[in-house]
Amino acid sequence: MLIKNYQMTFFIFLVVGTVMAVSANSWFTCWLGLEINLMSFIPLILSNLNNSTTEAAIKYFLVQAMASVFLIFFASAEPLNMAMNFNSMMNPVIFMAMATKAGMAPFHFWFPQIMIKLPWMHCAIVLIWQKIAPFVLMSYFSSSNTTIFFILVSAAVGSLGGLNQTLTKMILTYSSIAHSSWMLMLSSISIYFWANYYLIYSLISTSLIMPFYLMNMNSFTDISKNFSSKIFKLSLIFSVMSLGGLPPLLGFSAKFLAIKLSLYFFPVYVILILILSSLISLFYYFKMIYSSLFLNTYNFKMIKPKNFTLVNIFLYLSMAGNLIIPYVVLLT
Repeated sequence: MLIKNYQMTFFIFLVVGTVMAVSANSWFTCWLGLEINLMSFIPLILSNLNNSTTEAAIKYFLVQAMASVFLIFFASAEPLNMAMNFNSMMNPVIFMAMATKAGMAPFHFWFPQIMIKLPWMHCAIVLIWQKIAPFVLMSYFSSSNTTIFFILVSAAVGSLGGLNQTLTKMILTYSSIAHSSWMLMLSSISIYFWANYYLIYSLISTSLIMPFYLMNMNSFTDISKNFSSKIFKLSLIFSVMSLGGLPPLLGFSAKFLAIKLSLYFFPVYVILILILSSLISLFYYFKMIYSSLFLNTYNFKMIKPKNFTLVNIFLYLSMAGNLIIPYVVLLT
């Protein structure tokens, strides 16, 4: 897919808006960076104009704009809030606005509706890049009951919401909500540990999104019907199980370090619920790979994409990363 000049321009401003938001020293500059990011992403969504992308762009704009209104309104009233001792009310509202932008539960209802309408490349931006600014801004707030509430609700919704899904985009969407609970827990402790977890999550998600995009796989049946390569099946197994945190893969090392660190800062019941949600998530991860493992695929016609070599590169890299990197981390 060729990238046009105007798309590259909007993508550059998308990156600039995120960098401006995370490096700002005032809430107004943060709001400005988030708005630049939003106004750059909407034209990218509408680059392939049809009914689905138009609906997704309108819904995404309305939700993000509403969250930005709450952010700028309560941030601009900060001197008044401090003078009247209302600062305790301002922080939770700004925190909820950032959680809405990140697609965390219980303000997640826009997330699946937009993901199902977007192409794979735009889904990758929403799942990966658009999470940076909200989580960095939420890391400015100290851990509180509001933080624990969002952690627990996101873990429950992310694990239970994906049980009845058969579309790969929906599986990745609810997986993102579940992983957001882990990232929120780490961001309230240290932005450095959040960055490590976010990097691992981004790598694993990319290793799944790219083959799905290149081979146009949108449901479980597409996994078995469109392609029956053993390399693809092994890569899918490793990537999906790593996303679920199954040892000894890469995703497990990230969650293990998160558990080890959070024991000093969060109650034990929060960590137990997160672990339980990961076990529930593994159920629908197994359901994703069931069709490629146990269905008889020899009756289906094998369809090779035009960029078959590029697919193999991603598959080999994802397999190597999920198996080798955890042991390299243990040696350091």
